[in-house]
Amino acid sequence: MHRKNNLPPYRSALDGVAHFPETATALAVKLDENGQLILAAPWGIEDALNMHVAPTPPFAASPELLKTYRQRVIKKVWHSTWNRITYAGIEREIT
Repeated sequence: MHRKNNLPPYRSALDGVAHFPETATALAVKLDENGQLILAAPWGIEDALNMHVAPTPPFAASPELLKTYRQRVIKKVWHSTWNRITYAGIEREIT
């Protein structure tokens, strides 16, 4: 994905998750050695819990990546499944 987004290689799996396009999808779960779930959420879980889609800081900071974020969100049509979802930066483009 770093190549697709014209970014340097990610330093770790968590760094890769931090470079997901949307804060609400920038989540990962793994099992620890005791079988307990560990949640990684570099940008927090508030947007996921509140059904709010916003670009992650790396995508918000780059005009090229922000365009990718907008195209991706429009293509996903999440609002057709979750009618309470809100979006940052593209409200007028989603119907």
